[in-house]
Amino acid sequence: MINKKEITLDYYIRTTWQNLFKMYNHIAAKYGLTQATGLVLLILHYDKPTLSGELAEAMGWEPTSLSRLLNSMEKKGLICRKNDPNDKRKVGIYLTDLGKEKKVIAKKVVKTLDDLIKAKLSPEEIDTFISVFHKINDEIENYKAENSI
Repeated sequence: MINKKEITLDYYIRTTWQNLFKMYNHIAAKYGLTQATGLVLLILHYDKPTLSGELAEAMGWEPTSLSRLLNSMEKKGLICRKNDPNDKRKVGIYLTDLGKEKKVIAKKVVKTLDDLIKAKLSPEEIDTFISVFHKINDEIENYKAENSI
């Protein structure tokens, strides 16, 4: 039997995220999406461009890692990219009409899964969960600041 005290907190965070990732991918596949494309759609603005660097930062990805996903999304007609007329180095990412439709679906998927999970938790458990994750994130941010990450 595994001693729970020997299992690290990151194990629980990682395995929970992996399970959520699988759930998102399973549901998103029904709509021709993936978890990653859904996340991009949710981050992109409806009515103005999002710069690729801003998108990468919001996703926690390196810009080069995002490139393949954006190429795929562009081929599927979910997004289009346009150079900034004032600064050719900047590329704005825009939702297409199809991308806007899929963004609505992605929001519903996230809300449905969130409601499913929250239905099994008391308000106190939800508050505790959020509080603990804030503490973990604060500690990570402190570490990053102290170590110039």
